[in-house]
Amino acid sequence: MGVGATQYSSREVVVIVGSVTIDERGIDEFCVIEKAEDDYSTVVGADGHVVFSPTNNDLATMRVTIMQTSKSNKLLSEMRKADRASANGTFFAVTVRDRLGNDLHSGSQSKIIRAPDPRYAKNPGENVWVFAIADMDLDSAGH
Repeated sequence: MGVGATQYSSREVVVIVGSVTIDERGIDEFCVIEKAEDDYSTVVGADGHVVFSPTNNDLATMRVTIMQTSKSNKLLSEMRKADRASANGTFFAVTVRDRLGNDLHSGSQSKIIRAPDPRYAKNPGENVWVFAIADMDLDSAGH
């Protein structure tokens, strides 16, 4: 029996923020999702008994890196401005999906918490957008 093989293509990883499908992604790493804290906290008693307590915290931060020339910058800027101008604010969904695999990460309550710092150079650079997602469901299921 031979060794199994699989294929990965960054082109097949789709990042959707609200109704915007992110295009012209960064040079290398273009999407990073980090949970705010572990799923469980632990306490160890004097006798060594361990108690696991769920943190009940689905908050995550997502950093999306796109090229400075991407049209997605304008669309994300418009979303950010509309949210900041609204008295009640605006929440939007985010989805990250690997179409060649089984990874699917999503949340319905997110906001842009940091716009890119403007940078200009001889060659176009990258912009990093930071999102907070209150109800992130992480499903890293691989291929």
